Amino acid sequence: APALMADGTLCFGSWDKTFYALHPTGEKRWEFKTRGEITAPAAIALDGTICFGSHDQRLYALNPDGSKKWEFVTTGQIISAPALDGEGTVYLTSVDGKLWAVNADGTRKWDVRTGGITASSPVLDAEGNVYVGVNRTLVAFAPDGQKKWEHATGDLIESSPALCADGTVLVGSRDGSLRLWDAASGELVKLAEGLGWQALAIAFSPTGALLASGGDD
Repeated sequence: APALMADGTLCFGSWDKTFYALHPTGEKRWEFKTRGEITAPAAIALDGTICFGSHDQRLYALNPDGSKKWEFVTTGQIISAPALDGEGTVYLTSVDGKLWAVNADGTRKWDVRTGGITASSPVLDAEGNVYVGVNRTLVAFAPDGQKKWEHATGDLIESSPALCADGTVLVGSRDGSLRLWDAASGELVKLAEGLGWQALAIAFSPTGALLASGGDD
């Protein structure tokens, strides 16, 4: 999905190794060339910095005018969207089985082994804990990169986890299930199986009263 800048500009990457910015009218505002395909959405920081990953193993940070702010070289292709905290720290995964934290100036903060390839994008809670699907497993990391807990599902997790205001985290799996865990303890709160579809995208409404899910049924 495209990312939306404050002025309405749409930003997205392409298989042609180019990142594009379009005016709301559809006219091209600028483009930025990378060395690899771009298959995941970008994230936009509070200061307007645009962050996205590429198959060329690099995380890019662009200014709103399309000029390069910095690039950070990882050790594997990036196929999921990054997540940003309020200080501009960028969290992302690479397909060689790593979760990275990159400072707002483009320097490495930390990296940890996740143990698998994942297309699931990381999400952050208000305390800075990181939640990400790794193959069949949902893993929670503390703000310093230490693993807090992990729990397996019955099949691949391809959607990002969804956080709810009551302190729970929801994840869908290709086994046709939804699992709700307590984010602090990792205790399973609820399991819904046999849904008849594979949850590939999930999101709560701002109040947490509604849940939207998309699949490939």
